[in-house]
Formats: sequence, structure tokens, C-alpha cells
Amino acid sequence: MSNKVYIINADNKRALMGEIWDFVSAGVSKYGNIQLSLGQVVKSYMQQAKYHAMIGDIATTVVLGEKHYSLEVWKAKLVTDFETEMENMGEPLDKKGQWTMSLKNTFPIYLRPSTKDFKKHEAAKFIEYLYATGIEYEAKFSEKSLAIYEEYKEAA
Repeated sequence: MSNKVYIINADNKRALMGEIWDFVSAGVSKYGNIQLSLGQVVKSYMQQAKYHAMIGDIATTVVLGEKHYSLEVWKAKLVTDFETEMENMGEPLDKKGQWTMSLKNTFPIYLRPSTKDFKKHEAAKFIEYLYATGIEYEAKFSEKSLAIYEEYKEAA
């Protein structure tokens, strides 16, 4: 049994309630006590796969100041710059990064926004940002990244 149900189109609410009833009943039968949550879909799996592939391509093909950076460093740089760009356009991210001080108050630490918290429209803009930034820094996007983009365009 899947532990999540995604409701894409709620036009037929009576049929939908029947599906939800079946899902909850199966969960109670299998697990006993269950927890049921309701929330808005944040972003699609396809968007997540796309931007992770693109970040990987940028990390492996772009050199900054004669230095190769790790995937983690590139992701931090790209997400932080994307957050700044969105802020400058008057469209701040829903869940922003934050500054805090180290445990002994000796230096500041920036906690970048998490891509897992991106809303669907933020993830879409992040993908476009990654393409533009990748082109600017002469990244070479892989066949995998380009194939995911084609699937993404068709599904959008």
C-alpha cells in the first residue's frame, strides 16, 4: 500500500471520497492506528529530478576561478543566488533561508532555503534559472538532463 494519495483533479468529489475511504480503511486494517494528513502538493517528482540532474551537470562541467566545486557547494551557491534573484524580482521564496550565529557566537552561518520546500511554481522558476545560469557559465547539460527536460515540457 502506498502511504500517499495525490489528488490531481477533484471534480468528482463523491467518487474521490470513496477512494479516500478505501485508502484509510486499508491503512487501518494493515496498521491499526494511523495518521492522516492533508496538504498541498509542493512540487512534482519530475521537477525535482530535473533540477538535481541540472545541478549535477553544472557541478561536473563548470569551473569557477580555476576551481571545481562539489555538488553540495554548487547546490548551495545556486539555491542562494536563486533566492536573491527571486527577492530582487519582488517574488521572494515562500520559505526563505536564514542567518544564525555559530554556537559560540564567533561567526555567522547562512542556512540556505531547502529545495524540498519549493512550491511547484518556485521549482519551475528554479529550473529556468538553472538553464540560464548553466548557459551563462557554459555548462554542458547531459543527455539525461535534456531528456528529463523534454518529459517535463510535455507534462507541463
